[in-house]
Amino acid sequence: MITRDLIVKSAIAALLTAAAVGFAAGPALAHTPYIVPVTFAPDRDWVGVQGGMSEEAAFVPDFAIRGAGDWVVTGPDGVQTRAAPTTLKSANMLDAALPTEGTYRISTGERPGRAGKAAKVGGVWRAVRPAPAAGAPAGPARPMEDDAGGGAGPINAVDVPAGAEIMDTQSYLIAETYVSRGAPTPGALKPVGRGLELEPITHPNEIYLDDGFTFRVTVDGKPASGLRVTAYRGGETYDGERTAIEATTDADGKASLGFAKAGAYLLETHYPDAPPASAAPASKTWVYTLSFEVTP
Repeated sequence: MITRDLIVKSAIAALLTAAAVGFAAGPALAHTPYIVPVTFAPDRDWVGVQGGMSEEAAFVPDFAIRGAGDWVVTGPDGVQTRAAPTTLKSANMLDAALPTEGTYRISTGERPGRAGKAAKVGGVWRAVRPAPAAGAPAGPARPMEDDAGGGAGPINAVDVPAGAEIMDTQSYLIAETYVSRGAPTPGALKPVGRGLELEPITHPNEIYLDDGFTFRVTVDGKPASGLRVTAYRGGETYDGERTAIEATTDADGKASLGFAKAGAYLLETHYPDAPPASAAPASKTWVYTLSFEVTP
C-alpha cells in the first residue's frame, strides 16, 4: 500500500530535484519567500526544512532568505522556540526539533525587507529611488518603473521638489509551514494578534481534495477584507503549466481555496493591495506565504 507519508516525501523530493534542472516555460512569480518541510507528516523527533526566495516556480530557490534574526518553531503547547537555520547562497536549511507528538508551526518570523521613502509630487505619491553611492553611476530605470502610467512611477531622490511631503515605508516578509508528528493538534495554530497572520480554520495538515482549505487573514488581530490570495502548485516543472488558484477574503477576513489536484502548494498574499496612485502608500507592507499539502 502506498502510504500518505510516501506520497508526500516523493512529491517534495521531486520539488527539490527540480531546483537543480531548470524550469519549464510558464508564468513567472516575483521573488517570493517560502519554507517547505521534507515531509508534512514526520515520524521522527525532527524534520528537515528548506527555505529560499523563488522566482520562476514554487519551492525552487533562487537565493536564500537573508536578514538578522532567528526562525521560530511553535510547539503543540503554543510555546515558541528560536531556531537558527544554516544560510547558504542558494537556500536556507534547518533541522527543526519536534520533541513531542502534535502539530508544529515553523516560521521565519516577521523579517524586515526593503526600507524606502515615498514623496507626494503634484498630488501623486511616488516611490523615491535612492541616490547612488558616492562615485557610483546611477543605474538604469527598470521597465516596470517607467512613467507611462501618468507620472506615478518612481522618482529619483535628487528630483524630489523641496518641501514635498515625504513618508518612510518598510516591507516585511513572513514564510510559514505546519508539520504534524502523529495526530494533528490545534495549539500551534492560534494567532498572536500582531502583524499579518493567516489563521487556519481547516487544519493545515488535514487539507483534502474534497474539502479544500478555509482560513482567516488578519492584520494586528483585525480581519483583512478584500485581500487577494493565490496558491501555486509545486512540482509542475515538467508539466508545462503553472497552477494558480485565487480567492479573495470576505468582510471577516475569511477565504476558501478548492483544489483539482493533490500535491504541495504555496499560498501567497500581500497586504495591503496596491493603492490608487492618489492614495498615500502604507507605511508598513507585508508578504506572507504558507506551504502545505493537499492529499487525495
